[in-house]
Amino acid sequence: VISPLPFSLFVSLEPLCCMSFFLALINVSFHGFIEFDSTGRHIPCINSDTIIDGRDDCYGEDDHMAHHYYTAVSHRDLKAHQETQKAEWIKHHASVFKKLSHIEVSIFMLFNLWDKLAEHYVDYSGKLSRGEVIAMLKARAQRKEMTYEEYEFDFLPTIRQRAEALVTKGACVSVEQALKEIAHTNHPVHQGGGGKKVL
Repeated sequence: VISPLPFSLFVSLEPLCCMSFFLALINVSFHGFIEFDSTGRHIPCINSDTIIDGRDDCYGEDDHMAHHYYTAVSHRDLKAHQETQKAEWIKHHASVFKKLSHIEVSIFMLFNLWDKLAEHYVDYSGKLSRGEVIAMLKARAQRKEMTYEEYEFDFLPTIRQRAEALVTKGACVSVEQALKEIAHTNHPVHQGGGGKKVL
């Protein structure tokens, strides 16, 4: 018979702490790069990454773009799906890496090992130098959509009003659609100073 304290520690607390750390770590890789198009919308192939020929990909978990934006694509069909995405990947210099894991991407980002990360970056355009890849990855990883204060005190309190305004203007047919539009649109962007407001 196991006493309640060790049981609680090893069955509840330890897995909770380890999984929280692990999930936070891999989410740095999943969504660590931010880029917007000219209209202020998130660019999906940059804001979610893909790893090609990953070391631990069993069910398509290395294609985080498909996980978010092409949810109906089965892990069995990912290779064919990725072929359909290459034009977009070339156009935007997508966040695609080869032969590493999401944990490694996260660690390289957290420890500013941009040179190591650039070794695994897949430049489908074939036009970027190693220095340009490093500069691009670093800029995308350091970009902030908004500060915590802006999120907490400006963005959240007015989100419903902005959604309702989009419906009133006819830009969206429902508040739910407007909330999704707001979620995928650039708000104050901080790149070492000035930002721009789109909505």
